[in-house]
Amino acid sequence: MLLSRRRAESASRGLQRLNASARRLLNVGTSRECGLWRDPASGLEKGDMGSDLEAIREQLSELERRLDEVQWRLSRLEAKSAVTRADTTPRGPPARRVETGIPADEEGSGPGFASGNVALVGRTLVVLGGAFVFRAVSDRELIAPVAGALAALLYAAFWLLQCDRSASRGQRDSAIVHGIVGLGIAHPLIWETTLRFELLGAAEAAGLLALVSVLGIGVAARRDLPMVGWVATISHVGSCLALMVATHAFVPLTLALLAGAAAVEASSHRNRLAALRWPAALGVDLAAVLLVGASLHHASAEATEQAASGAEITTLLGIPLLYLTHAALRTLKHTRSLSAFEVIQTATALLLGIGGAVKLQLAEALSTTPLGVTLLLLGIGLYGATFSRVEGRPDREPTFSTWTAFAGLLVLAGCALALPWGGIALAVVWSGLAALAVGLGVAQRFDRVTLFSHAVAYAAAAATTSGLLAASADGMLAAPDAWRPIQPAAVGVALLIAGALTALLWTRPRGASGLAYVPTAFLVALLLSAVAGLAVRGLARLGPGETDAASAAALLATTRTAVIALAAVALAWTARRRSLPELRWVVPPLLAVGAVKLLWEDLRIGDPLTLFAGLALYGGALIAIPRLLRSGRAEAPRGAIRAERAVQNPRTGPPAAERPERRDPA
Repeated sequence: MLLSRRRAESASRGLQRLNASARRLLNVGTSRECGLWRDPASGLEKGDMGSDLEAIREQLSELERRLDEVQWRLSRLEAKSAVTRADTTPRGPPARRVETGIPADEEGSGPGFASGNVALVGRTLVVLGGAFVFRAVSDRELIAPVAGALAALLYAAFWLLQCDRSASRGQRDSAIVHGIVGLGIAHPLIWETTLRFELLGAAEAAGLLALVSVLGIGVAARRDLPMVGWVATISHVGSCLALMVATHAFVPLTLALLAGAAAVEASSHRNRLAALRWPAALGVDLAAVLLVGASLHHASAEATEQAASGAEITTLLGIPLLYLTHAALRTLKHTRSLSAFEVIQTATALLLGIGGAVKLQLAEALSTTPLGVTLLLLGIGLYGATFSRVEGRPDREPTFSTWTAFAGLLVLAGCALALPWGGIALAVVWSGLAALAVGLGVAQRFDRVTLFSHAVAYAAAAATTSGLLAASADGMLAAPDAWRPIQPAAVGVALLIAGALTALLWTRPRGASGLAYVPTAFLVALLLSAVAGLAVRGLARLGPGETDAASAAALLATTRTAVIALAAVALAWTARRRSLPELRWVVPPLLAVGAVKLLWEDLRIGDPLTLFAGLALYGGALIAIPRLLRSGRAEAPRGAIRAERAVQNPRTGPPAAERPERRDPA
């Protein structure tokens, strides 16, 4: 700024000198034009010097040109200096505004604002009056009723378009009124023409409701009019559910609700319209419940209605497809976190859609294999998409856990529907081994807990479907004559679970948090529940053959108590020996089960000899287990023991490796 001022002052002084020189030359030129000029040497006026006149004029022209250029440069410098001073001048405090009690947009325009509202109300009444004109013309049969209804619908659509135009011009109040009035004309008109005049069928009414609602929601999303969106969504849900109850046309009206929900989901990226997802989803869920209930009620229909059942199943499957696809695209493709609505509604849609479709297929004796294969492929694809987009990012761990849970449910449902009952166990257990292998080899440490939990869930499903848990429960609870046979698949599942547990314990990370041990503890409890009953069944066959029923029951009860007590002692010893805290967690629940079993069965049916054996075994377990689980008494390596003893006995000094080397005197 200082440099600019200096330049401006220098240019101003130069301009003054040029002006003075120009005036002197002008005086000289004028005098010469008159024929007189003063000699500078003698001071006397002399005669005409016309020969030099042209040279003086050229010099004057050159001076004028240079003077104009200097003035232009000076004006630029002064303007730049003014801008610099304005930017660097400290500003004072902002002026205080005097509150007048009138809003800013209404201050000084009270009568105008009131007149604007009155005009808006008047315009609304005129629009409603136009709708009644169409009704009167149709009632007097001046035109056909169908033509009158169509004209009224076009009239309502026109005002929805006017809502869009008014919002584009910044007239939000007018746009909101136009949108609400258009929706208020359309929905009662569709209701009346369907139920009272019977001009429209249920399918046509559903299509018109979907069209009007999608148009209203689209305008609300485009122009950011949440009030219009709420009116469009709630009126759409209410009209569809009411017509569904009145006409029993469940399939077309459910599809209409799905169309409205799809429009809401497409516009949910706007924060002011995101809350519309809840009422739209509630309407779809209620429609699914009504559809399944009505279909099950008419499950004994004739063969001519089998085509309708296919449409119902397809409609039900469209519900989870809509919400699962939109949530996956939003969170996996666009890398956003799952919201509470997406978790709750996706789970509800899977339950209602897939569960309802399976119920209808089973009620009508239809094959579930195509649906099972579809769900199996969908679950595998969801696993792959989750690993490729989310796995390895700690900030998105909840999203990874949720999507893998949905994928696991789809895989389990697909296996149960696509495979026969005997092959389900093998497919599920191999799925569990795949999850375990991925958790051990590919996934990062923070994802292992999720994948190991999936492996445990698959193992539990395999143990259930193979009959392993049922056979074990028979051995622990039922009489020998009620034991079901052990299937070969149950033995194979037990061996695979044991192998998976061994791999999990062998490769467990050191220094992990307590949460990382939870899947292993559940897998230990599952394997123990399966093996205990099989062990009781094997030991019962080694007992005396011919005994009375009471003695055999008492001996069987003692055998069960012995198996529980020995299993608890073995777990406590292994946990102490190998430093496995997950095995410690299983011991207290196992002892609690043994105590309940001792009070419920042994004391009730046992004789003195078997009671002595059972109480001695269980009491010995209670004495030994606390000593085995005592903290800090785990067996340490011999080198560590020697180092600890050296620390406790200062006379022996430090170990040889820690002693300072003696220096040679030489």
